[in-house]
Amino acid sequence: MVHDLPQRLLLAATVLLCAGCAEDSTREWLDDGDGPVSVVNDAYCEGLTEPQLTAPEVSSDQDGEKWIVEYPSFTSECGAYQLTGIFDFSDPDKGGEPSYTYAIDACNRCEEQKNWNYLTNFSFPIDNVGEGPPSNADIPRDPELRATRGLTMEGLPLVQHGSTEKPKNTELRCPVSTGWVLYEPIDQFRMASDVWNSQQVDVNFAPAADMILEASEAVSSESTILWPKLYHQEAAITGLHAASRIDHCAAAEGDDEHIPGQLIRPYDAPYDVEKKYVRQTTEFPEWPQEFVDKLRQHVDSSDN
Repeated sequence: MVHDLPQRLLLAATVLLCAGCAEDSTREWLDDGDGPVSVVNDAYCEGLTEPQLTAPEVSSDQDGEKWIVEYPSFTSECGAYQLTGIFDFSDPDKGGEPSYTYAIDACNRCEEQKNWNYLTNFSFPIDNVGEGPPSNADIPRDPELRATRGLTMEGLPLVQHGSTEKPKNTELRCPVSTGWVLYEPIDQFRMASDVWNSQQVDVNFAPAADMILEASEAVSSESTILWPKLYHQEAAITGLHAASRIDHCAAAEGDDEHIPGQLIRPYDAPYDVEKKYVRQTTEFPEWPQEFVDKLRQHVDSSDN
């Protein structure tokens, strides 16, 4: 019987290892910090969880007036996402001015409700910076939380382009006025399980055009999409976790010549992009020369 012990131990170890070998469509992960446990169901969000594209795809309508860049779908923890950028050079509803729109598809792969948190009351012009909040202000630990049915400019993903050797620049324009970054209130776009949410938000044409043209001239460029993290409805959320274009601008100020103005983060905590966003990196879209020429034409005309 003594000689059978090693064999029995090996058999027991094999049984333990194979206990999870059965096909299981769920898995667990933990929110940042001490948040509740969330369960991912791999059967949820069909159509977003299996990318149809491996690189961004660019297409246009027959007249060459509307151009669409479709980025590959992306999954991270509970979130499944896809971004489509729409350039419209005709847009008669807006006086013929070119427009740029983010079409966002997002879905919650977890079996519990998730919240897409973002800041809305970010900064305000002040006459004298010295009279503003202290530079070591405490982060509000119990901020006001407000339910919202959709996303605004401040809750959008951040789309960045740049050469692999230089910091990336963001399509969404940073403000030029001086002000403080505020960490409350926090808006919450609530996402039920396995529900496909589609949003369209107009963004500023000029900064996106500038970023694309600059990246097009680089020898080697790539694109990054920072998607706001989804948090459990019971997670302890502060401004450190909420998506914030303004906060991102303030953190990059001084490191990026493209960011104007003076934004001040008064809080006694460093900016942590990992708390706010998950990162999707893709190839830089291969823009046809016809599109680049049209983009440059509209940029040049707006500068005159």
